[in-house]
Amino acid sequence: MPIQATLVLTLLILTSPIAALAFSVPQLLEDKDVVIVGETHRRPESTQFVTNTVAEYLQGGKCLIVGLEIPSHQQPVLERAFKKRVSISSISSIPLSSIIDHPGYRKMLASFRNQIREGKCLKVRAIDVPHIVSVDRDEWMEKQILEMMDGTPIVVLVGNFHAMKEVRWNSDPLGGPSLTERLIDRGIRVASMLQYWEKKGCNLRSEKLVSTEEPESSEYVKQIMEVINAEAPDKASEAADGVVVWRCVD
Repeated sequence: MPIQATLVLTLLILTSPIAALAFSVPQLLEDKDVVIVGETHRRPESTQFVTNTVAEYLQGGKCLIVGLEIPSHQQPVLERAFKKRVSISSISSIPLSSIIDHPGYRKMLASFRNQIREGKCLKVRAIDVPHIVSVDRDEWMEKQILEMMDGTPIVVLVGNFHAMKEVRWNSDPLGGPSLTERLIDRGIRVASMLQYWEKKGCNLRSEKLVSTEEPESSEYVKQIMEVINAEAPDKASEAADGVVVWRCVD
């Protein structure tokens, strides 16, 4: 191929929307303080996605903090379960809410425990509000994240609503400002990711990470908003920075 044609092709690749918008959570962690990953609870793909993301980021000796939707008063229980002298079965004894509890979640916790025992620079924090405390959940989780910020990047796994940058309700609000919105208002450098599952049933799914700057993200965000009876934003980027789309594998 002539040199001129090669240069033109290279420029087209580098400036194409797909190439320019390609990103991953580990890449976002390089220039963000917090990456909030929203999910639909009890989906094994979600916890596997976070498990893989954490393992990838920790390669090369990097440090990371993971925040989970576990009541904060359970932090001592988590820490005991992750200690080397505690049996592997300790993961199964961690009390989890039935809203988030499923085999994939405990498998994710086991992966975190294994990496901590291998000496990886990883901390896992329970950030949700205890049931006995009467306070807005997002306000409580915001407080927990602010307290644990020490310059180490943070990944948080919560429900999709908590990860949204802005929500316009079609009816009475289900809550106050989301966790992401609160942190952004604090001046924290936050990236938010939502997750969307194709509605048709299938046994095997593949992931596709879509920037909300890409046109196709609008339909995914619209579908996610409909679930919580919220109005779709004018631009998908008003709700999040990206969407993890789980598609059925034929």
